[in-house]
Amino acid sequence: GAEIDVPMLRVSGRTRPGVSVEIYDTPVPVDAEGRFARTVTLSPGENGVKVVAKAAGLAPHIAIVPVTRKLSPRQAAVAFAKDLDPALTYSVLQKNPLRHRGAKVRFSGRISSIQEREGTNRIDLNTCRSGRACPVRVTFAGETDAVNQDWLEVYGTIDGEHLLSSPGGGQIPIPAVTARYAFKLPPPAEPK
Repeated sequence: GAEIDVPMLRVSGRTRPGVSVEIYDTPVPVDAEGRFARTVTLSPGENGVKVVAKAAGLAPHIAIVPVTRKLSPRQAAVAFAKDLDPALTYSVLQKNPLRHRGAKVRFSGRISSIQEREGTNRIDLNTCRSGRACPVRVTFAGETDAVNQDWLEVYGTIDGEHLLSSPGGGQIPIPAVTARYAFKLPPPAEPK
């Protein structure tokens, strides 16, 4: 099917005169030469534009034309996040990251460390703004111009846990996230 990056699509065609046409179950005028046209609104992502032609005494002819409305990265992230579980907080994840493997998450926070190797970014993100440490290890195989101490928002899935070395010499399991989307954010406003 076709890929477009606009929300509206003009659907047009030609049939035999006297045939009625519907696009998305809405009747469309057909001129004396059999031409018809209608502009439709596409949802983000995949669409099946349904065109039905009907003639007396014949079975309807149905065509479903696949059209994909491409999304901006931000729109794609919002669509990805539609079914996030609001109960899946940092505290819940930190308790047992392995239990939530595959769950969709969204985190934002300040980068404490970022390293890029062979096109993949390994990011340590502190997701608490209260002064507490709420670290998340993020792997992002995309481009970002973010650097240490920048603020970042990531959308992705829990990939298990990463063992973080503690100051006392032990290891602390923290959530590991494979990010599909990462956006550099402006720093939050300082409280007055």
